[in-house]
Amino acid sequence: ILAQESSWCLADYLRTVCAPVSLVSPTMSIQMKIPENLYGSTLLVPMTLERKHDGTMPFLMELFRTYMLISVSYAIQFIFLHQIYLITVEPDRVKQKCTDDNVLLQCVCVFTFEAAVFYAVRDAVGFASLLWEAPTSISKDGYGMLPTPQEKARSGGAILDKQEAEPSRGFSRHLKRVFRKRDAAHEPWSLRGMSKIYKVWSFLVLAIPQIIICVLLSYIGGDFISSSEDKEALIMNTVGVLFINQLGDTMYLAFTSITLKEDISLAKGVDVEIRNETRWTLWVMSVFFPVFVFAYTLVVVFFMKMQGCPHYQLPWADRLPPVPRVG
Repeated sequence: ILAQESSWCLADYLRTVCAPVSLVSPTMSIQMKIPENLYGSTLLVPMTLERKHDGTMPFLMELFRTYMLISVSYAIQFIFLHQIYLITVEPDRVKQKCTDDNVLLQCVCVFTFEAAVFYAVRDAVGFASLLWEAPTSISKDGYGMLPTPQEKARSGGAILDKQEAEPSRGFSRHLKRVFRKRDAAHEPWSLRGMSKIYKVWSFLVLAIPQIIICVLLSYIGGDFISSSEDKEALIMNTVGVLFINQLGDTMYLAFTSITLKEDISLAKGVDVEIRNETRWTLWVMSVFFPVFVFAYTLVVVFFMKMQGCPHYQLPWADRLPPVPRVG
C-alpha cells in the first residue's frame, strides 16, 4: 500500500513538473480597492446609508449631497471643456499652430499632459472593472435599487454606527445616538449586497461619464496646449488644463468629512484571481502604453497643425527622400 501511494505521489509530481507552462496556471489573488475619490464615495455612501440608524433627515441630506457633488463636478468639467474648445477654434489661436518655433517644448508639454490623462483613463477603466467584478445579490422583490438591511455587510449606516443598547424613541433618541459613546464594534464598508440595478446605475452615472471626460480632455486639452503662443503660455496652460482632471479629487477632499474618508479608505474591495495569462497581458500593456502615449502626442501636435494649416510641412519632411512618381 505504501509503495502504491508513493507511486501515485511520484506520478502527480512528475505531471506537475513536466507539464507545459500553458497547462500549469498558478493563480494569485489581489484585492481591487475602492478608489478614495468622489467616484468611490458616490458608489459606497448610498449603499451604506441606513434610514433606521442614520435618521430620515440625515439620510436624505447625505444622499442629496453625494449626488449633488458628482453632478456639480460633471457640470464644471464639461463647462471647462466647452470653453477650451471654443478657444482652440478661434482664428488667432489656429494661426499659432502653423509655426514650429517651440515644437520641442510643445511635444514635452503635451506628452506630460497626455501621460497624466492616461493615468486617469486607467483609473476610470479600473473603476469599471471593479464594478464588473463586484458581486451582486437579489433583494426580496428582485428589483431593489439599494441593498436591504439583511444584505448589508455591516451594521449601522454611513453616518452613525449601530449601538447595542438603543435609546428611547423620538428626536431625543437620535441626539443620544449621536453624542453617546459607541458600543458596537465598527465594521468596514464593502460592496456586498449590491443589486444588479444599482450596478447598472453606477456604470451609467459613474464609470461611463468618467471615461468620456478623460477621452475628451485628452483631445481638447492637448490641442489647447499645442496652440499656445509662447513658452510661458505652454507651461501655464499645461498646469491649468491638468486642474480639470483633478477637480473631482479636490471636491472630495474639500467637502467630505474625515470619518467618511476613513471609512472609504478602510473599505473592503473585491478579491479577484490573477492568472499567468492576465499577468502577461498586463506586462505587455505596461510596455505598450508609453509608446502609445508618445505616438498620440505626435498625432495631437502635428496632425492638428496639418489640419489647421493647409501649407504646413512636417519638420522632417525635407529630410525624407522624394516619393517617385508612377508613370
